[in-house]
Amino acid sequence: MMRGLLGLVAIVMALTVSAKHTEAVVLLVSSDTAGTSSIGRITSYDGITGQFIDTRFGPIDNSINSMAPGPNGTVYVGEVNNRANTGRVLRIDGRTGELIDVLIPSLNTPAAMRIGPDGNLYVLRSGRNPQIQRYDAQTGDFIDNFASQSLVVPQSLAFGPDGNLYVPSNIILSDGSRQSFVSRFDGASGIFLGSFQTAASIVATELEFGPDGNLYVAGPFDDNIARYNPITGEFIDEFISSGLSFPDSLEFGPDGNLYVSARNPSPGGTIGSIQRFDGTTGEFIDEFVTPGSGGFGFPRPGFFFTSLSDPTTLPEPTTLTVLGLGLFGLAIALRRQRRHQANRSWL
Repeated sequence: MMRGLLGLVAIVMALTVSAKHTEAVVLLVSSDTAGTSSIGRITSYDGITGQFIDTRFGPIDNSINSMAPGPNGTVYVGEVNNRANTGRVLRIDGRTGELIDVLIPSLNTPAAMRIGPDGNLYVLRSGRNPQIQRYDAQTGDFIDNFASQSLVVPQSLAFGPDGNLYVPSNIILSDGSRQSFVSRFDGASGIFLGSFQTAASIVATELEFGPDGNLYVAGPFDDNIARYNPITGEFIDEFISSGLSFPDSLEFGPDGNLYVSARNPSPGGTIGSIQRFDGTTGEFIDEFVTPGSGGFGFPRPGFFFTSLSDPTTLPEPTTLTVLGLGLFGLAIALRRQRRHQANRSWL
């Protein structure tokens, strides 16, 4: 009896330890099916090996123009009907891909999204009169038009370590040439704080802040990733200048390395891949997600890494710990009772 109980305690405590390790790093990527412009899906990949896991969401008969990680494993999805030029924001369970709700039912072309330092959802609305709008991330209620000044064909947005909001924009000059710049807005009030010109010859798309605090900007038509001082706007260097194929989305991974999307031609249409570069030197490491893996089609901006618990029926670690302690206490009580009975037999 005693050995059985102690063995059961050991098993429960072991399960408690294993339960703590059910969280896994997952890479979520949105793309359009190769050869189409309006069948979107979200595919998931192992965040350590890059191996395909599953089609987490979709396919749907619309493009997924943007994604953003939310609290408790939720994912915000910007869905766009390219034919009608309309959109909406969905909220899905990042673990299962199940639709939670249509958070914002009507929104003109949500091009990018981020959860801000205040916990609200910031949505970049492109098209005519582009704006950055702020919504309650839980209810979807509109709060305000957060920023609009100096937004010309904006591509993405990112909050910096200083709490301010950075947005790349692109304009066509009178001589027909293009100029790209990054605008900065006060992260609390949305007040325009100024802008600086980038080295991108045609367009700058996504930007990310690196572990070094600098700003990394994708130049897809130049096939490079440029690095800037976000405070002064000073150009530092071309962090990656070779080995890229139309890089319009980038993300620093949990390993500190830089992951960049790539477009790859194929007989059925453009397919996507994710390349990995050393986060310190910019040297190419490997093709983390191979072209077309798991149905990875035409890449859309906004892929990201996230820690998601494995959706199994395994009890929570807290429950297992309490159960284990309870059984351990029961075993001690039984041992004391048997000793007490043994002592009485000597009287």
